[in-house]
Amino acid sequence: MNILHMKKVYKSLRYGWLLAVFAIISFSSAQAQVATEGAEFWFAFSPHTGATSLRVMVVSDSAANVEITMPANAAFTTINQAVPAGRATYIDIPVANITTGSAAGNTENMGFRLTSDRNINLTLLNAQTGGTPSSLDGTIVFPHNSTQDWTQSIVGNFSDYIVNTSDQGSSIVVVATTDATDVILTPSGGTATTVTLTRGQTHTITGTNSLDGYRVQACKPIMVFAGGQSATEGCTATNLMINQMTPFETWGTRFFTVPGAGGA
Repeated sequence: MNILHMKKVYKSLRYGWLLAVFAIISFSSAQAQVATEGAEFWFAFSPHTGATSLRVMVVSDSAANVEITMPANAAFTTINQAVPAGRATYIDIPVANITTGSAAGNTENMGFRLTSDRNINLTLLNAQTGGTPSSLDGTIVFPHNSTQDWTQSIVGNFSDYIVNTSDQGSSIVVVATTDATDVILTPSGGTATTVTLTRGQTHTITGTNSLDGYRVQACKPIMVFAGGQSATEGCTATNLMINQMTPFETWGTRFFTVPGAGGA
């Protein structure tokens, strides 16, 4: 092998290693990213005493048509809504469709499925405007594709969640996307219990104090929403706070944040 040929081989190997390293870094970063745009979403509204308004906000960069159903509740009237491009569209949900809960947990038919013929972004809004003070919060909803073969696409801990909630009036809501979903619920330092949910059913646990550290695991894809009705976060007033949890597999070590008021 002459010198020129050796240089070419070395150059090819060097570029190969660079590409391999780049691919590993990209793959590692992608694992920790959760898309917010999609064409299918599953969700439920968390407990909120005196709630007066349940809505979803849909945003799309192209005109879309969405459909909202409750797969486990045949009495629910399907909602169909056209969504114009580049503008937020608000869709009202009957207030009766809000989960309840108990320390032992309540299983109900309160899960929603929203589908669209175009990719959209979805936000839940849960408001109580009649009291003093009023309270409102919302959460971005992450998409879920039911057409995937979950037995092949779910890797590791896809349905493994470690939950954080508010300090008081806490709640955890689990939404099943598939029939015969066994959900294992383990309080921090406590004993695990198992509930079996059908497609569109919810299981809601509420607590007077924080439910931080609760672990929620399932044999099939689930959505988990958590928060509480008495979040203070350093303020004297209380307010509703809800968020969709992300599975343990998506957790990472690097984050981009935007400072709040006063640099908080």
